[in-house]
Order: sequence, then structure tokens, then C-alpha cells
Amino acid sequence: MNADTPEAGLHRSFTAWVADHAKRIAGISDLGYDPRRYPAQRIGESKTEAGALSRWVPSPIFLRVMERKLASILGSRDKADSVIGEFRGVAPEVARLLDEKQSVALLAGHSDNLFDVAYCLAGLQISFGTTRYIHRTGIIVNKLMTREAFRGTPMVDTLELFCNVYWVIPDTESTRVWGVPERAARIVNLGALEALRTDLARGVLVGIIPTGTAARQEIVDGALRLTMPPISAGTARLLEQFHAFLPVAMWDDVPRAASLCFDANDAIGAVASLTAELADASVAYHELALDSQPGAERVVPTRLPAGSPGAGT
Repeated sequence: MNADTPEAGLHRSFTAWVADHAKRIAGISDLGYDPRRYPAQRIGESKTEAGALSRWVPSPIFLRVMERKLASILGSRDKADSVIGEFRGVAPEVARLLDEKQSVALLAGHSDNLFDVAYCLAGLQISFGTTRYIHRTGIIVNKLMTREAFRGTPMVDTLELFCNVYWVIPDTESTRVWGVPERAARIVNLGALEALRTDLARGVLVGIIPTGTAARQEIVDGALRLTMPPISAGTARLLEQFHAFLPVAMWDDVPRAASLCFDANDAIGAVASLTAELADASVAYHELALDSQPGAERVVPTRLPAGSPGAGT
């Protein structure tokens, strides 16, 4: 690889970033840079299609495989059943919207678990009771994960089992701390947006972390407080293209889903409210940016009833 290319600069920053993840997150390891073996590592690879397995394996068998995979990752069948069961009620509504060629964003907050959006998306897929939506489901993921394995299995291999993957470089403080070149980030994100726009036209379900990174945890006056980073203007514009939103949260592997809603700010508030209830914490979050101005900060106090949109400053 030419040392002066955007791809080279991207992966130099990834090497240090993955090393940090491996120190802090049990089970994470670095696959190394090997684009022949892992094509998603190429800077021009914007989307990884869901695997072909779901097309030729009968739905009941494939869904059982997904259930076992989820149970293995979570460490117990009971935890997997809890995730799947949380989406039984809402799955028919989401399926109806997809059948009407409308797009739904499943929004999570990365408050306790960096894999919350993937676990919830898998639970929803299994709850559909069919594999016919797998190739109309996607997840927006940091391209850093093309370099990562979890318990020895490449992240992309797990993700593509149940959905398409759109690779991005999030506009976050971590991206700047680890020195991801701006030019490389632009190339990656433009490609992902183009792929997303094409798919949104036919109606898709997409898992999104609106903040792009994990919430900050701290103890304030003896109580847990979670702070979700502001949402970038680019993410705000992307959310405007969805017809409906499914807010979800996870804490200590316990999932919660709110009802479908049709306003992005209401959905983000619901994510914060679900998180506050699960974590017994106050949660600070930001509404979407408006006219290039930062979104207003809101705080959901401890023990706010689950599913309420959150309010107060």
C-alpha cells in the first residue's frame, strides 16, 4: 500500500485506535490491514451486502441460527430471549412500514454497550419471523470495525449475517483524537451516504447511533449521570430522510424499546428516557442541530417513566 494514499493514512490511525479498544473492551482484537481478505477495509468499500446465507437457507432454520448466535454473544439463552421478546410487539408495525416502502431508523444511544444497536437490530430481525427483510435492513458502523474481531470472529462476518453494513467515519472527538485524516473521512462518508440514499428510496430499516460514539458516564452528587454527545449536522440531515423511528436502549444487557414515533427529536428524547429508566441515572442529551446552530441540551432526570420523550434543561 502506498504510504501517501488516503487509505494508508486511514489505517495508520486505525492501528492505534484498535489497540486502545483492545485494551478497554474484552474480546476485541486487531485483524490487521489485509484488504484482499477483508474487502471492507478498502476506503472505497462503502457498503457490505448482507450475506447470501439467508437467501437459500429456509427462514425457520436461519432464524434459529441467529438466535443461537445472539445467545452465544450475550452469554445466555435467557438474555437472547429477552432481547428478541422486547421487539415482538413492534415488529409487525415495522414490517408494515417496510412493505409500504417507508424507511425506519432504529436509534440507540451507546450508553452501556457498544454493540447495543446490533443486538437490538438482531432481536427485531428474529421477531419478524421471516428472513425477507434482511436485505432491506442495514446498520451504520464506524469503518474502524473492519479492522476488529470480537472473540476471534471478524465484526463484519457477524454483522453481514443479518443485515447490510454501511461504513462511515463518525464526526466525533474520538475520530479527531486518533488522527483520522479529514480527506479519508470525507471519501468514506460520501460513499456511505450515496449507498444509503439509493436504499432509502425503496424503504429500509437502518440501525443508527445518532451521537456516533459512547455516552460519558460520571458520578454527580452521588448519582450516575450519562451524557450523550451532540449530534452532528450531517447525522441530523440523514435522520430527516426517515419516515419513522424506533427508539431503543440497553443497560447491563437488558433491552427496552419505545413505541414507533415520527419525529427525530421525540425519538432521541425517548432513547434518553429509556436509558435513564434502565440505568437509574439522569441522562443529558442534545436535540438535533437547527439552522447550523447546536441543538438544545435536555436532561432526563432519574426514574422518569420509560418511553416519555424527556424535557427540561
